Amino acid sequence: MEIEEGKWQHQAHENIDKYLHRGGDGKGNEPQLLYGSNLYNTIGIAMGLPLRDPTVFSHEEFEQAEKGELVFFDSESLKAIHIVAFGIRVACNGDSKVYLTVVPIELYYENKLYEVPVFKVHRYHHSKIYYVDNIGRHYDSFDDWKNNNKLPPCKIIYPQNLELTSDGQHTLVSPPYEPPSAQTETKVLHGIDIAAGILGIGSAIGLMVVSGPAAPFLAIVGIASAIWGTSRAINDLVDRGEHGQSIDPFTDSTARMLWLGIAASIASFGAMGATMRLSSLVARGIQVSNALKILTNVVNGVSITLNSAAIVNNSIYLIQHIHEMSLADILLNVALLAFWTKGTFAFKRSSVIISEAHDRAFASISQELPPETRSFFSEFRSRVQEMLNIDEIELLQLFKRASESNISIRECAEFLIDGMHYYDTVPKLTSDQIESLSSLRDFIQDDLQLLYGLQRISTAAGSDREQTLRLVLELWDRYVISNRPNTDDAHFIPGYIVLGHAPPIEITQLENLSPSLIRFVGEHLSTIHTDAIHEWSITELTSLQNRGLFIECPVTGIKAGYATVSLKGCLDISLRKLDSFPEDTCLTILKMIGRLSEEQTSSSSKLPSEVVKTCVSKNRLRFEVHRKESVEWALQSVARYPELTEIINSDLMPHERDRLYTFKTEASAKEVESINKTPYMDQMMDFVHEMNPKNVSELVAYSEFVMTYVDEKIALLEKDIRDGKEILPHNMKKKPWLRKKAVEKAFTNVQEMRDKFTELMTIVEENDMAGIQIVDKGLSDEALVSAIRSHRIRFGGKVSAAYHIYKHPTDPSSAYIEQANQTIGNSEYHVSLGQEGDSRIIMFNDPDGGNAVVLEKDGRVLLCSFRAGGRK
Repeated sequence: MEIEEGKWQHQAHENIDKYLHRGGDGKGNEPQLLYGSNLYNTIGIAMGLPLRDPTVFSHEEFEQAEKGELVFFDSESLKAIHIVAFGIRVACNGDSKVYLTVVPIELYYENKLYEVPVFKVHRYHHSKIYYVDNIGRHYDSFDDWKNNNKLPPCKIIYPQNLELTSDGQHTLVSPPYEPPSAQTETKVLHGIDIAAGILGIGSAIGLMVVSGPAAPFLAIVGIASAIWGTSRAINDLVDRGEHGQSIDPFTDSTARMLWLGIAASIASFGAMGATMRLSSLVARGIQVSNALKILTNVVNGVSITLNSAAIVNNSIYLIQHIHEMSLADILLNVALLAFWTKGTFAFKRSSVIISEAHDRAFASISQELPPETRSFFSEFRSRVQEMLNIDEIELLQLFKRASESNISIRECAEFLIDGMHYYDTVPKLTSDQIESLSSLRDFIQDDLQLLYGLQRISTAAGSDREQTLRLVLELWDRYVISNRPNTDDAHFIPGYIVLGHAPPIEITQLENLSPSLIRFVGEHLSTIHTDAIHEWSITELTSLQNRGLFIECPVTGIKAGYATVSLKGCLDISLRKLDSFPEDTCLTILKMIGRLSEEQTSSSSKLPSEVVKTCVSKNRLRFEVHRKESVEWALQSVARYPELTEIINSDLMPHERDRLYTFKTEASAKEVESINKTPYMDQMMDFVHEMNPKNVSELVAYSEFVMTYVDEKIALLEKDIRDGKEILPHNMKKKPWLRKKAVEKAFTNVQEMRDKFTELMTIVEENDMAGIQIVDKGLSDEALVSAIRSHRIRFGGKVSAAYHIYKHPTDPSSAYIEQANQTIGNSEYHVSLGQEGDSRIIMFNDPDGGNAVVLEKDGRVLLCSFRAGGRK
């Protein structure tokens, strides 16, 4: 860190104080028994080495990381760690388990403050202590280190005698001191050693020297350092041998350089430079927020004293913001927290951190209650979603709101428990009283206020819960009758209650319906159009409730489709589609969506990775934010053309917005918007506009034709490079150069592109490749496939047909539809539902790897895609 001459000592002292309290107040000097991955990770963090990229961890490595058995470093970082670990083993007579204390050395040079560690190690309690530095040298004593260390010429401060001891307020430190390299006889080369040590150029130079003559070394560092190295080489070889470093010129590159007469200082300082870091309070991670204290506790099990309100508040903050952290952020926080708390280097996924933060917060709430009440709170938490239709983060927020209203954590918990018992009386109520309770909750819209009010009424009236609830509902019914003219929308027929246009509900079913399901029927199904009533089934709703619908994930409305609902306002899906998933998959999806916050669904980039993997990638669901962003992106892309803008701005169906999502994804994969000097997107839209598309399907098909045309140009360019007809420019990456060059070639002669598409359209028209086939509606999957095989299936439109016969060509192109129908007629098939439930997608797969995709909606059947066997 940059720091003025007059302030560096104070800052260095503050930095050392952080180590005094590493692992707890005043516990920095207490040795930590370390071995295996925890030893390696502690060394790596102390040396400031870059961590691995967790996004490339294998499944097995994630499992190791979660068990605290994975080393967080690789490549050059791991090599540096191995050097130090080897020095520790040598000092400790080969022991793999050692007691270790990290001692910081603060170095000041040219207005910058740096830090390197010394590892104080011993084999067992009361055994001899050794000192190992960050280049793997070990020293028999503090005096040995002080007189023989290889720190570069500069000013240093370190804990007195390399002991982290306190004077009552601060760590006792040495006065500013110059290391051995700054002695009189070495000062002439002060600048050279500093440059090599701090800037780290020695590592790169060393590699050059090992593989060839010394000329590159001399050219960079200067002739003086070579003379310096020659004069010191013999002494340095002796010194290395005495301090546990290799002097074998055949196995150790530094020793080899010494035998060659190259400067030891440059080589060793180069290694030091690679591990030396700027001293930074942020890097230390010890001054953390309360939210990070919660993370510390979750990850390492460290007990931190906070009151229950603070734990709840900070758990909410952590849970809400954990998804803003990438895997690399989490790994870094885990590593820093483990280092500074002397905890275990165990990685935890964000979902686990969230779950354990929940548990910690609820455990702290439970501790507020008398022992005899805690079991009731545990029961309440397990039933909270069924009772109140809220997830655990919303429950924690409820406690937060209560504390902000000066209601104590204990008082809030106690009347919530009381509320649980109120809701236990619901099965004893009549069906109209249950509906009244649902209506009352809708009106109040705050279960905390409702339960608190019921408790107060019960206390004032001296009545039990059931009497209180019935009294309140009777008063509410009187209010409804006097203020709402449409109460006759709810009526009874023998054995059933009917709410508006909703399907009749058997009275015996009422006990099986959650309050949230009853509310859904009353608020949404009761107002549905009579033409759609056949799509809905109370029995099906009850079944889906058992899979987690309403309980794990709220339903916030009804959407266009076949019995399609909006899950928490962020994903529209048919109940038929939900029911088609295996039970565990359905429950997982509902839990994931139920836990999403409004912030996470505000942008596709903020959706948690596990949600994207399970819902989007694996099960091909499209969130409303995907559809919204796809439309916005498409509007930007066609902004120069009112006719195209009008198409995108029309009342698009869900499948049309999904078509734009696929287009956006493919355009991103093919880097359409990254080529700005020759504006790929603008030129593509010029072509699309010229072709005059009539709808979204044609607009996207024309665009995908252009992208395929450019891909064909790329393939031709690659062939030309192999044949020597094209030469890849020097210092150019192949992939971006090929794409840019292909775009230039494609749009230099747009007429050629037009002619190609005209040729394709001619093939489509001459071979009757487009047209919708009609089958009976509502067929079973087996009957539908049989009906499809009895027809000649074609594309829905000519433009789409032209694009597909170009992207997945057959030989000849005119045989495309016939070959597709052969695959449809002779292959295994799989039927799946569209997201809105009003369409079916049938995938036919032949033994040669070919496949055809057919869509059916309302009895209309069309070919979506075909790829012949043996083709990619």
